[in-house]
Amino acid sequence: SAATSASPLDATAAIPVTKRFSLVGDKETRIKEKSLALKLDLKSGGTASQEDTAEQSTVEKISEVVAVEGELVTKIKVEYRRHLAKRRSNRGNSDEKSPLDGKTYFVELKDKQVVITGADGKPPPARELDELKEDHKNFAKGPRLLKAFPDSVKVGDSLDEFAKVFSEAAAGGAEGQGDIKKAVAKVTGVRDEGGVRIVTISIDIGMEGKLRAGMEGKVSLSGTMDIRADRCWPVASKVSGPVEFTFAGKGLSGTAKGTLTESTTATY
Repeated sequence: SAATSASPLDATAAIPVTKRFSLVGDKETRIKEKSLALKLDLKSGGTASQEDTAEQSTVEKISEVVAVEGELVTKIKVEYRRHLAKRRSNRGNSDEKSPLDGKTYFVELKDKQVVITGADGKPPPARELDELKEDHKNFAKGPRLLKAFPDSVKVGDSLDEFAKVFSEAAAGGAEGQGDIKKAVAKVTGVRDEGGVRIVTISIDIGMEGKLRAGMEGKVSLSGTMDIRADRCWPVASKVSGPVEFTFAGKGLSGTAKGTLTESTTATY
């Protein structure tokens, strides 16, 4: 949020929201931090094992709109300033740097296909491309969040439809995310930051289902979000909750239970 001072607004009555679609030259810096702690109780080849693991990851990236067609962003430039992970367990520790760290890419819609290239215009290596596809699974799907957000808000309003669309965007409709089972949100406050309207909501979402062959999962997250109303995307959020995975594949069975925490900040 480009604001330096905040003024709470009286949101007991409906406050209008002015929205706008993305424009060429729009820039966003987003930092996402994730912490996942798990206790694994597994059996492989008849041998039982227990392990406690903790993973912390940080992704900082700058996205710039390069081309639009009407409401649809058709090309962006993405610079990954940081893409790091730290893993700790009773079996050992590791620090990892993604192959995307420190690199710049272009993501573009061409002939109804999403095409990703490096800063040199050439296709990136397969490992980089896999990560990039996952990170841009919602690219060129249109401003769904903008359309799901109401034209006016007041404290106490239900934003369940927005929560549902946000959860679907987070899952991306991709294999390995499960199904949306719960999506509840409510407006808890509205403020003005340098002429930008920020809507604070509480949110409670849940996903569960088959993640891949022989693995099922369940995730329940709750917390708060600050949403920049004109863009209808979180500029600050923190959600956390329990996670549980069940394994029933060939040669591997057991469970992994723990807690997931995700926080995001963004500036425009």
